[in-house]
Amino acid sequence: MKNISNLFIITNIIFSLSYYNDIQIIFDQNECAECHIGDQASAGLRLTSYEEVMNSGIVVPGDHQSSLLWLSVQDGWMPPYTLPDLSDENINIIADWIDQGARVCDDGYLYLPEIADGVEDEYFNINIQDQEYNPCFWENDVIALQDIILVNEFENISDPFKLGTQTWNTGRLRFLVAGYYFSGVDEIIHTLPESFGQLDDLRSLYLEWNQIESLPESFTNLNKLVNLYISNNKLTYLPEDFGNLENLFILDLGYNEINSIPSSILNLDILTYLWIFNNNIIELPSNFCDLDLNWNDDDTFGYPYFAIGGNMLCENVPDCVLNSNHFNTSLEQYYYSVQITVEQDCSWLNNIPNDDFGFSIDNIFPNPFNPITRINFTTKSNEKVNIVIYDLYGNKIKTLLDKQFMQNGNHSIIWNAKEIPSGIYFVNISNEKMSLSEKIILQK
Repeated sequence: MKNISNLFIITNIIFSLSYYNDIQIIFDQNECAECHIGDQASAGLRLTSYEEVMNSGIVVPGDHQSSLLWLSVQDGWMPPYTLPDLSDENINIIADWIDQGARVCDDGYLYLPEIADGVEDEYFNINIQDQEYNPCFWENDVIALQDIILVNEFENISDPFKLGTQTWNTGRLRFLVAGYYFSGVDEIIHTLPESFGQLDDLRSLYLEWNQIESLPESFTNLNKLVNLYISNNKLTYLPEDFGNLENLFILDLGYNEINSIPSSILNLDILTYLWIFNNNIIELPSNFCDLDLNWNDDDTFGYPYFAIGGNMLCENVPDCVLNSNHFNTSLEQYYYSVQITVEQDCSWLNNIPNDDFGFSIDNIFPNPFNPITRINFTTKSNEKVNIVIYDLYGNKIKTLLDKQFMQNGNHSIIWNAKEIPSGIYFVNISNEKMSLSEKIILQK
């Protein structure tokens, strides 16, 4: 694979016509390629790619009157008498294209035939949607993909066209699957670069199971997004202008650490699916009920249109949410089509300041983990401590410490979960009076 910097070779002259957007279409629509293709091409002239046309000598860039291509269609030599002549409009387009330098791609696009050629082989993760062969790719889209690799310091990938699963249409990136799973990325994304906002023709974006903590300010430039799946990350907030994503139809924010929803979400007029379960949401924007959502029902596949279980909504809950059938609905982590019930956590109403606890959970690392993680905790006095692992349903999975006497100080304990299935669990540390819990993710 060539270094990507060697691929970014674009003319600095602005043109209005290009081969793959304007000329190849004329050849295809007028059946020119039926005679001028392959080893048996008429007169040895092939008209199925830019290279074939330019190498044939029938185009003199900048001078259509000296170009055999224009002379042939102008005088009616091509197409043959068995086919209709080209329209005057198409003949003029060919003349203008030649006079403007016979450019291969529109301004701002990279000419990368090796990528398009490799779709069936080396680049099997890419789908070119608009036509069978289009080697022109929007430079800013490619740069954004490259920056994801660079900012996350990926070790096993350097080619932006091998990042996840990609669908391109008219040279723009339309669908990107970059979740940390099969058909997504092989290394975890923790940061989205500011250039991510250049992907402003994206329609569907999948980023699940990464470790993204925040979205760049430019994220809300993606105002053509229809489907956004970013569950199972570490988001703590959304940009204030999140409502700029005005074409969102599906928004999946489940299993993050979001504590509030910006009021601009009320601008999402066509939003139909809103999943914000298993976050840390304590309150919702005023007029939240103005969202035109189906608060109670499921679709024909059994998915709820709205679900907000597993948050911390205990006071001043809007009626549409409080009375929703899905006030405590979540989707099971590893079988996302299975609805489960996760009550709102209201323990924060009687919160005890951390200083009043006789212990604290300092750090759990790694998290997510597979299958070993270390739980670091501190006791502030000599006392008996319990550490127990629970699943999402409150079932006890493993007792790590059972009323074990611990001296004042820092401690750590390792949990090897090799016998336990993947999922979300909770580490609970307690003494005889108080307890603390922290979420962990086992990801095998």
